[in-house]
Amino acid sequence: MRTLLSVFTFLQVLFLCSCASESDIDTQVIINYNEEFTLRVGQTAISPDSTTVSLIDIPTDSRCATSVNCVWEGEIVAALEGSHGGVTIPIEIKQSIAQSALATANFVRFRLELLEVSPYPDLSVNNGQIEPEDYVLTFVLREQ
Repeated sequence: MRTLLSVFTFLQVLFLCSCASESDIDTQVIINYNEEFTLRVGQTAISPDSTTVSLIDIPTDSRCATSVNCVWEGEIVAALEGSHGGVTIPIEIKQSIAQSALATANFVRFRLELLEVSPYPDLSVNNGQIEPEDYVLTFVLREQ
């Protein structure tokens, strides 16, 4: 009886462990320099030499929603953290919709370029609000 109870308990633990969500598993993205990669909030990009870039939050998203006339096009700010050779620093990239210039940030000996942010605010979807876990940002990390 005791053995049967132990087996049953083991199977329950095994079942619970196998129910880990995808977000628990996919927190790291392996990248190469000079190649595009995407991150979601909570994910970390790791290069072959262990340089990391983590997307911490989107503290500001004031982009004008589709099919809305706005006086100002708005901007989006991404809060990140970069690490290389034991040095970790906060990074902020701000993309102004009105400017055509590439949004970039430098850290240590790298330049991080923000290429794209999706989704774009749309009033017909969740009243134009985007949840942090729904953001997908496309970057390139270049050595300087």
